[in-house]
Amino acid sequence: MSSMTKIATALALVASLGVCASQAAISDISDSAVRVEGNWYFTDDAAYLAEASRGCGMYGKTPVKLSHRGVIGNVEDRKQVLFACK
Repeated sequence: MSSMTKIATALALVASLGVCASQAAISDISDSAVRVEGNWYFTDDAAYLAEASRGCGMYGKTPVKLSHRGVIGNVEDRKQVLFACK
């Protein structure tokens, strides 16, 4: 295996690990609702709920899923999940 092939393989591995480790993040929050965003393909539902729990927990509330939608982008497809804080 040539050194260029080894470098390309290593870079591909690092890039794939970064994609698989996509995390959910709060993109909008209030005392009554929280919107959580993540990668459509690589962020699992538990990650969205964990972030929503963290956000609603700041107000002493728990999240209830209301809806989700896909956001198609140039770089990656995103998923936004809206939770009510009850």
